[in-house]
Amino acid sequence: MRILVTGAGGFLGSHVAERLLEQGHEVRALARRENIPGWLVKRGAEVVAGDVTDASSRAHICRGCDAVVHAAALVTEVAVPDTEYFRVNAEGSESLAREAARAGVRRFVYVSSTSVHRPNSGKALDVKTAIEPGDVYAQSKAEAERRLARVAAETALELVIVRPSRIYGPRDASLGRVFRAIDRRRFLLVGPCDAEIDFVYATDVAAALGAAVDRGSGVYLVGGPERLSIERFFIEIAAALGKRLPGTRLPLAPALFASRLIAWAWVRVGREPPVAPKRFAFFQNSRVVDNARACAELGYEPAVGVREGIRETARWYREAGRL
Repeated sequence: MRILVTGAGGFLGSHVAERLLEQGHEVRALARRENIPGWLVKRGAEVVAGDVTDASSRAHICRGCDAVVHAAALVTEVAVPDTEYFRVNAEGSESLAREAARAGVRRFVYVSSTSVHRPNSGKALDVKTAIEPGDVYAQSKAEAERRLARVAAETALELVIVRPSRIYGPRDASLGRVFRAIDRRRFLLVGPCDAEIDFVYATDVAAALGAAVDRGSGVYLVGGPERLSIERFFIEIAAALGKRLPGTRLPLAPALFASRLIAWAWVRVGREPPVAPKRFAFFQNSRVVDNARACAELGYEPAVGVREGIRETARWYREAGRL
């Protein structure tokens, strides 16, 4: 098939494009002009510079495609108004889906997030778990799901929604900051760090999305092969880097208060703060999912364990000069 992958210059999108090329598909990779992945061109992808929020970009990128994997999103920026999340994640996704339907695209695979649910309170998240987004990013992703469902109901477009757990792996700029901080012994644990997450490696998520371009329907939650605490995750990173975590641990409440002051000051001058309150949710919130539906209908089987995945990620950061 010929498949459009949005966000192909980013972390997950690049892995999806790579996976689809390996499966023998023709890939049209949409990336922002300042983030063109030249290595995808060398591997045979048709790379197009553009933005899903731009009407002129959307007008032609879906033509001739059998499926769309929509991985582009506004995720971590802080120095932007809340409305920007909805403009990019909700309005941009709906507009792209309508353009895809007009172009005769058969399937639309949307990369959502388990953040549309509340954090775990004992039971694993599954497709029956209520939608209760806690921050503006999660709200915009939930709104995108609602809008896409409406487009699918009004057109012949087949919609598949995939909600991954916490993704990690090579090319992840956000996690790269954590690796660098741990490598330079500038990283401190915050709070008890006993929240549990089934971290999922990027290539495993890409495999699930690759399967979804020609099978399955509805919503799938995708997690990793094991659950572990946030503290254990950071310990594994330190071990892969040949380091140990500092013994000092910051209490959560003061750290959160300080981050709010720092974020307020930096946002006032239009800059991305070095630390932001919403990033502290990573230390607090459990995210464990039930893979059963994805396994049964997409043939999904997470293949990369956390220790192996972290070591491979550390190796990539070293070779890319990110450490």
